This record gives sequence, C-alpha cells and structure tokens, in this order.
Amino acid sequence: MKKMFFVLFLVATVAFAQRELAIGAGDNAFNAGLTLNTGLYNDKNNSYDKTRPGVTLVYDRMITDMFSAGAEFGLFQHSYRRVLTEWEHTYITPAFRFGFHPFGIPATKGNITVATVLDPYVVVGAGLRIHSWSWQAGVSRDDGTNTDFVVMARPGIRWFFTPRINFWAEGGFGLVNNLGSAITLGAGVRF
Repeated sequence: MKKMFFVLFLVATVAFAQRELAIGAGDNAFNAGLTLNTGLYNDKNNSYDKTRPGVTLVYDRMITDMFSAGAEFGLFQHSYRRVLTEWEHTYITPAFRFGFHPFGIPATKGNITVATVLDPYVVVGAGLRIHSWSWQAGVSRDDGTNTDFVVMARPGIRWFFTPRINFWAEGGFGLVNNLGSAITLGAGVRF
C-alpha cells in the first residue's frame, strides 16, 4: 500500500511539472467533505450517543498566490439519550473565510518540489452557528433555536492527484465550538 501511494505521488508530481503551484492567483476551488467530530458529550451516563458525520462545502478564490477568500457551509447533527431524556441537535454553519497559502510566498515559489501537487494553508474566518435543538422527557417536550457569531482558525491541505481534482483535509476547532475538535475529509476541484 505504501509503495502504491508513493508511485501515485511520483506520477502526480511529474504530471504537474509544468505548473509552479498546485493552485494560484485567479484559480477557484470547490471542496466537499464529511466532517468527523470528536469529544462530543463524553459522559459515561449516556445510554447512547449518536454523532452523524457532518457535511461541509467550501468555495475558495485565490486572490494572489498567497491569499484566498471564500465561503463555507456546514450541516452537523447529534443526538443522545441520558436516563429518560432524549436530545436532538442540528447545527448549520455559514461562514466567510480567508486563507494563507505558504507555498505562494515569492521566496518559495519554484523552490519546493511538492508545491506543484500540495496546497497547505491556514484559514481564519467568521460566521454564524445556527443551533436548533429538541428534547423530550416522558410527556414533556421543548424545542428551540439560537444563533451565535463565531470565529474559526484551522489548518488544511489539498493534494492534487490530477491537474484539477484533489483530496482535501481540514482539522482543528471551528464553527461548531461545543462539538469539540473536528476533521473534514473530502475531495474537490480547481477551476
């Protein structure tokens, strides 16, 4: 498996030899992925704890070789039961994001071989966390929604295995603060 990955990586690197950067000024990127949350309500008294993978959609526009601006949208759900109480949570997270791409620094352009296939970055952003919940305890039931302004900062990387298609990963703490840390894995396209 390691040899196959290494051979695929070498082939992709050779295929990108004509490009200086995997993604650069004027390029657009659209990524879609599943977000896996950790640290959710870790309480040994829970009868069950169901965390469904979230869905995250991201659009980035490269302003320069070093900086990008874009937007993201996430949908996350979580449910759990504690003794006789059942909870359902849904989070919707629209946000704006700004990214820094270190391989675009003028001093590194053309000097880093993997820059033609890898795009590491750090994003910071701000958005809304729209949280809807419902709980039921016996015959009692309550529902509600609240909206919070939240900020995020997290690292990410895109690996272009063709000139336009990439694998994508982002990790860290983000818009869904009380859901603990999260990692998003998916694929995308450069256009």
